[in-house]
Amino acid sequence: MEQQTVLIASALFNWSETQRMIEIGLEMHRRGHRVVFLGEGRFDHLLNGLPFVRERLEADRRWYTPERIAKMLNMEKYGNQYTTYEELDDIVQAELELIARYRPFVIVTGYRMTLTVSARIAKVKLAWCLSAVVSKAYLESVAAKRVVAFEALSRAEVKALPYQQALELTTDRVMQKRAILTCATSQVWNKYLVQHGCEPFCSDMDIYCGDLNLMSDARELFPALPEIPNRTVFIGPILNSEVIPLSDAEKAALYAQNGRKKVLVSLGSAGSKRVLQTALEALRTTDFEVFVSVIGFLTADEVASYPPNFHFSEKYPLLEMAEHCDAALIQAGQGTLYAMLMGKCPFVSIPGPFEQRHNITNLLENFGCAKRLYAAYLTSRQVAEAMHEVLTDPRYREEAERAEALLRPYRTDPSRRAEVTAANQLEALGSIGSAAD
Repeated sequence: MEQQTVLIASALFNWSETQRMIEIGLEMHRRGHRVVFLGEGRFDHLLNGLPFVRERLEADRRWYTPERIAKMLNMEKYGNQYTTYEELDDIVQAELELIARYRPFVIVTGYRMTLTVSARIAKVKLAWCLSAVVSKAYLESVAAKRVVAFEALSRAEVKALPYQQALELTTDRVMQKRAILTCATSQVWNKYLVQHGCEPFCSDMDIYCGDLNLMSDARELFPALPEIPNRTVFIGPILNSEVIPLSDAEKAALYAQNGRKKVLVSLGSAGSKRVLQTALEALRTTDFEVFVSVIGFLTADEVASYPPNFHFSEKYPLLEMAEHCDAALIQAGQGTLYAMLMGKCPFVSIPGPFEQRHNITNLLENFGCAKRLYAAYLTSRQVAEAMHEVLTDPRYREEAERAEALLRPYRTDPSRRAEVTAANQLEALGSIGSAAD
């Protein structure tokens, strides 16, 4: 394919989404395309030195406020209700000006919902790259079956469920009816689309749909998902190629053959300080070598209060850590989850909302490699008991090894790497008409 311009657009407030966009951008650059990378935010530094044309929008600073980001991440509660017509117009007009200036043959995003509108208006092909659990195909089939099973329970059976499990299933039932069957939270978006000559969304989930939908998951982990629609493709897990060095002390502790257990704690950019501190208290009195990714949550004084077997860093090389740790404590973000599986590392999961909890729910329905806890009302005792179980019951590691065997080709076969598959799909999209046409 001759050299063309591709616009990669990231929200840059989520580590995993930023990394997915970077890896796809690098592969498109390797193929000779000009890559324009749009975005500015918390993980802006990850783009330093990369061969992209950088673009930042003043409108982004008005759009990506902490309050709006919190609502975006809590799609179960807010859906698409986090903007006024005027706010939407402000960001879309800025995106349209950028699109007109660069005239990309395709736009790729993983968390800029406004581009679903902008691309339709500009009549430019749009590719979304998301977890499979944030796809209509998954919600209409796998997740829907759980809702049906929940609705078939008697009142007594519902009362017997753990409170958090019942609450999540109730939320899924509401989400199913609202997001898939209606546009209950998309009124502003649909008004804007119609007034700019475009077809409105048919459901709230249409905001995550493009001309091409790349699911950055391994098909092997979704055996219950039926045939997927055209222009929706499993590309496999996107692995982080960023080089993250360990200090000499961290290397010594990680590679030591002294019989001490090694535990990684990585609760993600979307985690909370309360959950992190609760988890660390559970490990404080152990003799484990504990490696903690702080992601800006802890102050220097708080870090200094922990014993010398605790090691703290802003981030760790997840795959290397997974390969040498006995267990991990994570949320269920896509990048971290796949690193644990590919490193054959069993783990305790404390997932965040919607996407993360569906990531872990789907995984545990097929591979018993983790113990799941609930963030609400989490106690140190719960964490300690779960970690003890994962460390002492060999079935958890055996299940992690079973998952790794299925995932290995995505790591060892260059032709199976997710960014290669994504780039192949994006180039093929260049010869396919846009849904906006």
